[in-house]
Amino acid sequence: MRHEVASIVRERLCDDCTYWEPFAGAASVLFTLHDIQSACLCDVIEPLIRTYKAIKDEPIEVWRSAQEFGGDGINAYYFLREVFNDFLTLRKKPKNEYELAGLFIYLNACCYNGLWRQNAEGEFNVPVSDRKTVKIPKQRTFLSVGQILQRTDLRLMEPPTDIFKVIDESRKGDVIFSDPPYYGTFDGYDGLDISSEMFQETLADVLQKAHKRGVTVIAMNSNEPFVRKLYRSWCRIKTINRHQTVASTNSGRKEWQQILGVSK
Repeated sequence: MRHEVASIVRERLCDDCTYWEPFAGAASVLFTLHDIQSACLCDVIEPLIRTYKAIKDEPIEVWRSAQEFGGDGINAYYFLREVFNDFLTLRKKPKNEYELAGLFIYLNACCYNGLWRQNAEGEFNVPVSDRKTVKIPKQRTFLSVGQILQRTDLRLMEPPTDIFKVIDESRKGDVIFSDPPYYGTFDGYDGLDISSEMFQETLADVLQKAHKRGVTVIAMNSNEPFVRKLYRSWCRIKTINRHQTVASTNSGRKEWQQILGVSK
C-alpha cells in the first residue's frame, strides 16, 4: 500500500512544495520517497519523534546503540523495557539521545506486532513477541533514513489542536497523507480520543479546507458509512482489503476493509 500512496505523492507533489504526514507512525510512505526535497513529519509519541531526530543528527550512533541493545537478545526485553520506562517517566535520564533511540528501536523490534501502547502511568506496556531473535535494521538503512530526515521537519504534537494547526500550514501544490487512528478503533490506552466521531469530523473538515487551497489530500480510514460520508463529496474513494496483523491468536486475524480517498 505504501508504494501506491507514494506513487500518488510523486504524481501530485509540485516542485518546491512540501509532503506532510501529520500521523507519522512508521513513516513508511516518506521513507519510500527517497528523492523528496521537503517534508514535515509529525506525531504525538515523544520517543518516536526523538528517535527520528537522533537518526537525523547521528544515524551511525543510533545504529550502534540499537545494535548494542540487540546484542542482549530477546530475553532481555522486560529488563530493557523497565529501563526505557524509567526514561519515559523521568525516573532516570538516558546518557544521551542515542541511548533512548537505540532502546526504542530495540523494543519495537522485539515487542508484539511492533505496537505502541502506554498505561495510565505513562509506561510502555506491550508484551514481548514470540520471535526468537532480534532483527535490527542494517547500518545502510539508518544512513538512508538519516538522509531523508535531513530534508524533513520533525514535530512533536499535542493532540488534537496541533494536528489541525499543522494541516492548516499546507499550501497549494503540497500533498498531505492522513493516516490517523481509524474511526471505531480502541484508543484508550494513552488517554487520547482521536478516533472519535468529533475528532474524525473535524479532521475531515480541516483536510477539505486544505483541498480547497489546492493541496492534494490522501486519506486512509475505516470503511464505515460514517467515514465515507465525510469524504465522498470531495474525494475519490477506493476500498482496500487488508489482512489484520493484530489479534490475540493467529486464527483471529482476518481480512478487514479500509478506504483510500484521494481528493478530486
